[in-house]
Amino acid sequence: MRYFACLLVAFFTFFVIACSGGDIDPSVDLYEYPGDEEGRVIIDPDDFQFEFRFDHEPRNASTECRFEDEDWFDCDSPYFFDQDSEEYDLSEGYLRFQVRAYDEDSTSPSESLELLVLYDFDFQLDDAQQYQAGSMDTPFYFPDEYTASCGRSDCELFCYWEADGLDAQVDAPCSLDEPFMLTFPDEDLENAYLQIEACATNFGGDQDDEYCQGPKTYLFYPPPPAFVQLEAGSRHTCGLVGDGSIWCWGRNNAGQVGVGGATSQPVLEAEKVLYRNWVSLSAGGEHTCAINEAGALYCWGDNASNQLGFSPINAGQPEEVDAGPWSVVSAGNRHTCAIDDDGGLFCWGEAGRGRLGNPSAASDGAMYNVALPAGATSGWIDVSAGDEHTCAIAHRSGGGRATYCWGDASDGKLGNNSESGSYDTPQEVVGNLAVMNADELTTGTHHTCAIASSVDHETYCWGRGARGRLGNGTEDNRPVPRRISSGDDPAGGGGENHDNHISVAAGDSHSCAVHEEGSIFCWGENFLNQLGSGLEDNWLLTPVRAEVDPRLSFDQISVGEEHSCAINSSGTVYCWGDGNDGQLGIGADRDAEVPTRLSWPQGEFIPTPHAED
Repeated sequence: MRYFACLLVAFFTFFVIACSGGDIDPSVDLYEYPGDEEGRVIIDPDDFQFEFRFDHEPRNASTECRFEDEDWFDCDSPYFFDQDSEEYDLSEGYLRFQVRAYDEDSTSPSESLELLVLYDFDFQLDDAQQYQAGSMDTPFYFPDEYTASCGRSDCELFCYWEADGLDAQVDAPCSLDEPFMLTFPDEDLENAYLQIEACATNFGGDQDDEYCQGPKTYLFYPPPPAFVQLEAGSRHTCGLVGDGSIWCWGRNNAGQVGVGGATSQPVLEAEKVLYRNWVSLSAGGEHTCAINEAGALYCWGDNASNQLGFSPINAGQPEEVDAGPWSVVSAGNRHTCAIDDDGGLFCWGEAGRGRLGNPSAASDGAMYNVALPAGATSGWIDVSAGDEHTCAIAHRSGGGRATYCWGDASDGKLGNNSESGSYDTPQEVVGNLAVMNADELTTGTHHTCAIASSVDHETYCWGRGARGRLGNGTEDNRPVPRRISSGDDPAGGGGENHDNHISVAAGDSHSCAVHEEGSIFCWGENFLNQLGSGLEDNWLLTPVRAEVDPRLSFDQISVGEEHSCAINSSGTVYCWGDGNDGQLGIGADRDAEVPTRLSWPQGEFIPTPHAED
């Protein structure tokens, strides 16, 4: 009997040991979780929910969990948490979740299993549209500078170019700390793809661990070529680029854009004019003229007053006027003037009011010589054709330069102290400019401006003063040159806006100048925002700074009837004001309140599919 009792006790003891696991150490296994092979779970910290499922041995063991190094707490499988749970803190951008098993008979719990919970984060190239495969209308993106952003403070960017014509990836600079420049990888490529990857690098102090997103793809076309000259006509604009090609845009009712014929619809983006090897150009009312490297003179557009210099029909593309050689050309509203290599000045087209500068001139398209007046020698230097008047600069016999004007004298725009009548021979501009060397000369519809090189490159204007087009603080007419006012610059430009100018342009009712530091100042009428200041004033009597990125520096300015355009130091064109006829070249027939970058046509560079698309 005692033997049987002992046997029964021994069997019971074995059963208990077997059921309790005996020497089996507790263990835990995560078998279902929303993570990757490396045990990482990526979440949107503002909107997520998921659960962890785990097994453990022995079966009667318990499980406990914790986040980071907080206290352990009892948890069961499945363990669920979401953005409203209070057990965790994602303020550092990452979180370590641990689970372990234990039982009361074990001396220690199992080793914990760990998951790394990470913020999902976004990144981007600012102000650029991500490329969509198959899209043929992705906008052209190539500003002077870029910025990038990322949703994590420990983010690091990696950028590189890919293209069908590249043998390997080409590294591209990119930064989250400051603006960066992008350079197209190869000018011979039709397009290229900028790839950007972003990596978060700081997870629990382990700098060797990282989580990367991307790449994101941005499609780029080659940047526009650098413009070296810009000419705003009445309602169209043309520019000369460094390779000798001319590009025009805007109203094309008479073929003045020069792309093959007149069109009823405006040309909204730059189009290339026939031929190459041009060296200078000028845009007038509704016609355009240019000189090629051989010195031959060509014109196109409206010829109603024989301003093209050949048979009285319009021309939709460049037609040769004279083999020359010519050095300077200026297209006015309905007449044209040019200077040959010997310094001779000739004008043709509409002859009314004496604007051709020759008493014998007629509106027959013949070239009429403008004789040098007494006191001038060595030929003409520069010429500017306006609407009903013309002005030019010649060498003075005693040294220096003299400025002369002829044509309609109303409002005082000839600068000879007369406000009426007309003159068919050159009249010397009097007053302050008579003792100064004019460096640059520009004729508007009813006024004239010049930069005097001998006195701090100050700008002087004369003629009609209505709506502030003379920039001297009044609306009075001025029959002799008067320096423009220093003005009240609301942009904080300092007030010395009348001097140190390197370029000046006069339009119909407004004028603009470029300061040697690269800023732009405009004055006069502003009904269509042609001053580019962003102000709502209908006109301003003194110069105001155009509202442009202060990092941009400009070299040249040209103004039309009610629009303005300028070239910056990298050769990029910006336009503003009236855009109803596409004269701003921004891809739409709309106005622009402030200087807006020229839209370069993608049609020149047909995008090809990405190799991985």
